[in-house]
Parts: sequence; C-alpha cells; structure tokens
Amino acid sequence: MTPTALSQIVEQTAKLSLGLCLQFIFSDVLMTVMGAIAAVTVSEIVALFALVAIYFLRKRKGITAQAAHTENLKSKDVAKNPAALCSDYSVGSDTSFHAAY
Repeated sequence: MTPTALSQIVEQTAKLSLGLCLQFIFSDVLMTVMGAIAAVTVSEIVALFALVAIYFLRKRKGITAQAAHTENLKSKDVAKNPAALCSDYSVGSDTSFHAAY
C-alpha cells in the first residue's frame, strides 16, 4: 500500500502545483480550463513514473509485495490458519468501505 500512497501524494502535488502555475499564466477562462486538464494529464504521467521507480527500487532490493506482507508468517502458521494471509486485506477493505459511507 505504500507505493500507491506515495504515487498519490506525488500526483496530487504535481496536479496542484501545475494547475496553480497554469492558472496564473493564462488569463482567458478557456485557456485556464485547458491548463487544468493538462495539469491533470501531466500529474497522472508523473504518478506512473513514480510507481515504476518504486517498483524497480523494490525489485533491486529484492522486496516483493507478497514478501513484505508475509515475511512474519511461517508455513505451519498458514497451514493452521489460512485466513491469516488475507486478514490485512479484508480488514483494510472493510474499514475503507465504512469510512467512505
């Protein structure tokens, strides 16, 4: 979840900074709207590059998403309680669902 959160922070920062800069550059309403759309597009591309960079940095260190999640679980613990593998995901999705509504 950390790579996604980092890419969202990068995306929102780029969107805000580019949007404000382009809003001050253009005085016409139409050009301002076009600048906002361009800022959103550029921020999505920047977020994609951030995710790719995080992926390659984690790959270089040998950290995978599954290894980071299950590093504390032993195989006999999983055999006794297979739901331990997905407990974080189910609790996280349940709390995010209730937080949204």
